[in-house]
Amino acid sequence: MDNFNNANTVKCTVIRLGVVMVIHEQCAVIEVSDKLIEIARDKIADNAAIGDEVRWDGRLWSVHESR
Repeated sequence: MDNFNNANTVKCTVIRLGVVMVIHEQCAVIEVSDKLIEIARDKIADNAAIGDEVRWDGRLWSVHESR
């Protein structure tokens, strides 16, 4: 029973990285794992530009400083 109960408190973090391919007024397209994904414009940081690497934080795609 302890393992079952502890399963509800364990959180797994998945880091998702993508590259901004297109930005429109209402949406953006990013490439993640060789797939193009269209997302709502309000789900990507205002300062993101085409070619930027972005990282998903569970709420927003933010520009990722990989260096």
